[in-house]
Amino acid sequence: MSLLRRSWRLLEGPERWRYVLLSLADALVQLLDIAFLAALLLLVKRLLQKESIGPFPVPLLLLLFFAAFLVKNGCGLTVQRALHTLAGRVSLRLSGRQLEACQQAAHAEFLHSDTSVLIRKVNFHPVEFAHYILLGLQQIAAQLLLIAASVVAVLLYDPALFALVVAVLLPPAFFLFRGIKRRIDRSKDTVKDANEASLRCLLDALKGQPEAKVYGRQEFFRDRYLHARRRFSNAYFGMMGWQQWPARSLETVAVLGLLLLLGFSLQRPDTGAYLLLRAGAFLAAAYKVIPGLVKIIGASGQLRAWSFTLDDAPPRQEQPVASGPIRKLEVSGLSYAWDRKPLLENLSFEAFPGDIVLLESPSGSGKTTLLHLLLGFIEPQAGAVRINGVRVRPGNAAAFWTRTAYVRQDAFLIQDSVARNITLEDEPLDSQRLQVVLRATGLSRMLAATGDTFHKQVLENGRNLSGGQQQRIALARALYRRADLYLLDEPFNELDRAAVDELQALLQDEAAAGKIVIVVTHQPETIPGARRIRIHGKQAQPDRTDHARLRSL
Repeated sequence: MSLLRRSWRLLEGPERWRYVLLSLADALVQLLDIAFLAALLLLVKRLLQKESIGPFPVPLLLLLFFAAFLVKNGCGLTVQRALHTLAGRVSLRLSGRQLEACQQAAHAEFLHSDTSVLIRKVNFHPVEFAHYILLGLQQIAAQLLLIAASVVAVLLYDPALFALVVAVLLPPAFFLFRGIKRRIDRSKDTVKDANEASLRCLLDALKGQPEAKVYGRQEFFRDRYLHARRRFSNAYFGMMGWQQWPARSLETVAVLGLLLLLGFSLQRPDTGAYLLLRAGAFLAAAYKVIPGLVKIIGASGQLRAWSFTLDDAPPRQEQPVASGPIRKLEVSGLSYAWDRKPLLENLSFEAFPGDIVLLESPSGSGKTTLLHLLLGFIEPQAGAVRINGVRVRPGNAAAFWTRTAYVRQDAFLIQDSVARNITLEDEPLDSQRLQVVLRATGLSRMLAATGDTFHKQVLENGRNLSGGQQQRIALARALYRRADLYLLDEPFNELDRAAVDELQALLQDEAAAGKIVIVVTHQPETIPGARRIRIHGKQAQPDRTDHARLRSL
C-alpha cells in the first residue's frame, strides 16, 4: 500500500482521474472477456444438446457473436493504447521535474553528485516508474478482478470444478511468487548500482578517448566498462529469466489438472457431452486464470525490482520571484576556506551602476569561488554579500539571477547553432539584439571570414571552434541578456591582444550604459577607470569612476 500511495502522489489531478477511468475501462473489458467465454460455453452447450438458440439462424448468430467479439477486443486495444500514452506523458513530466531538480540543486550538492546517477534519475527513472510501477499496478488490479470473476463463474457453474481449479493452481502460484520475490530482492540493488557504474565507466571512456590513444589504454577503458556492464547484464537478465518461470510452470500444472479431470470424468457413465463441456469449462477458466496469475507474479516482481525509482522522486520546484534592477553590490568581510586552506580573507568592496571592478589574484587562489559567493551558489563562512541591501544566500539568490549575466572561465556551449548558444532559448529570437551582440563581440566578422552565419552548428564541446570563438560566444550570451550585473571569470583567456582591446572597450560601453561589471582575472590587465582589487595582499584603491557619468560629459 505504501508503494501505491507514493505512486499516487506523483500523479497530478487530471492524470489521476484519467488513470482511474482507463483502469476501470480496462477492468470492464476484462469482465467482458469472461462474459464472452460464458456465452461461448452456453452456445456450445445448446448446439451439442440441439436446443433452440432463439429466432436467429445459427450461422447468423455465430457471425454476430464474432463481430461483437471483434468490437470488444478493439475497445480493449484502444484502452491499452490510452494507458500507455498516459504513462508516456507522466514519464515525460517527471523527467522534466527531475531535470529541474538537478538544475535547482544546491551548488555544493550538485558538485558532489555523480553524473551517471543524475543521468539515470533524469533519463531512465521516470520511464521505469511509468512502465514498471504505474502500468504494473494497473495490471495487477485488472488481473485480480479478472481472476476473481473467473473463479466466481466456475464456482457457480460447477463447484467440483472450482475446487479442482483452486487445488491445482493456487499452491504453485504461491510458491512461485515467494521464490521469485526472494531472487528479485537479491538482484535489484545490483541492477541499480551496476547500471550506474557502467554508465560512469562509459562516460570516462568517451571523455578519455585522446588519453586512451596516446597512452595505449583503450583496453583498460573497454575492460573497465565491460566489467561493470557484465554485472548489470547478469543480474538484469537473470531477473528477467526468473520471471518467465510462472508461465511454463502454471501451464504444466494446468495440463496436469486437465488430465486429472479427464481421468475422473471417464469414471462416469454419461461421459460424452458432459466430458466435453467440463473440459471446455476448465480450459476456459485456465485460459483467463493462468495468464492472469503469470501477469500478477511478473508485475509484482517488477514492482519490487524498480521500486527504487520512487525513492528519487523529485519535489515540486518553486519558481523564484524576480528582483528589481540591481543598484548596489556590497561585499563585506567575506572569508572562505576550502580543505582548511584560506581562499578569501576579509574581502570588502562596493560596486554601483557604471563601475568596473577588476579582482586580481593568481590562478587557483579563489577567484571562481568568489564569483560563486557573489552568485549565491555557496554560503560564505564569514562576512556577507548584499544586493540592494538584501543579503544574498543560496535560498534567495535565484531572485537576482534574472538581472545577472555570468561568464565562466571555460565557455559553456551546447550542441546547436551559434544563435541558440547565445540566446539559450527557442524561437522567436530577438534578431535585432542578436545582431548587435554579434557585432559587438566581433563574432559577425569572424563568422563572415569563414563564410558562416549565426546558424552555424556548434559541435559537442565546441570542438569545431577556436578558444577565442568559444569565449566570444559566452560573452555575446552575457550581452544578449541585458543584465544589470556582469560577473566575468577570466574573460581575457584565449583572446589575442586586439580582441582584448575590443573586449575592454565593450566593457567600458556596458559600464557607461549603467551596468555593474565585475571581472576576476590573474592577468595584469588595465581598463581605464576600473578599480583594481587584489584579492590576496593589500593595495591602495583608486576612487571609483562612474563610466556612465564620464560618457555624459
